[in-house]
Amino acid sequence: MSQKNNYGLSRVIPSNVKREVRQRCKFGCVICGFPIYDYEHFNPEFKDLKDEHKSEGITLLCPNCHRQKTNSEIPIEDIINYNKNPYCANNKYIKGKFNFKKDESLIIKFAGSTYSNLDSVINIGSTSVLSICKSENKYEPFLLSGSFYDTSGKMTLIINRNNWVSNINQWDIEKVGSGIKIRESKSKVVLDIKINHNKEVVINRIQMQYKKVFLDGNKDSLKIFSEGKMLMEISNCQMSSARVGIQIGNEHENKDFVNKTTNFNIDN
Repeated sequence: MSQKNNYGLSRVIPSNVKREVRQRCKFGCVICGFPIYDYEHFNPEFKDLKDEHKSEGITLLCPNCHRQKTNSEIPIEDIINYNKNPYCANNKYIKGKFNFKKDESLIIKFAGSTYSNLDSVINIGSTSVLSICKSENKYEPFLLSGSFYDTSGKMTLIINRNNWVSNINQWDIEKVGSGIKIRESKSKVVLDIKINHNKEVVINRIQMQYKKVFLDGNKDSLKIFSEGKMLMEISNCQMSSARVGIQIGNEHENKDFVNKTTNFNIDN
């Protein structure tokens, strides 16, 4: 496929224009809501575009709907109408699934540290932020579940046994490869989660408020705060073969959060 059209315009769409398209289309295919999509020029077609990429002339189409549009199975009039009334705008959420290899334990790289063979990577009180379990079905892979929030405590992403759901009331949600990046504002990424080789979950960025606890993590370390006071900073640790990796507060009582974790360098 040519990288330029007949007018010499590059096929590469500027990142700010892509973001405007995602925000308008509510982060999924405008026809079916699927979160894996192409940026499709429809008004005008890319071959007829003369000067610059404009967000109002671009929409989001999943590979299947894109192919149907290319084959004229979906008329351009329908594309225009779907673009005005995106699927996800009516359903208020987008959803997808993480795919993992069967018969392999998941490796979790959470903000600078590595965890494996755990029931839960991190608990806040009795709530697991990120947990792993082995499926009862021997033909299914390990199952990932989690609950993520933004800096104001609003839910951003729920993972339930590898299936994920995100509400569309985010500033930006970007499906990047097999992962997801959620922004609260242009300069604030509250969650950056990636899946490598279908067996490794990598969280390179998290900024999250849950009750009295605030998590601030990047690719090198995780800082844990309670009521504005930093409890600890965790980096470059490895933990395996334990029930819970990090326990913040008493998992059986809803009292003030006091860190109970005593050892982060466990590798059995």
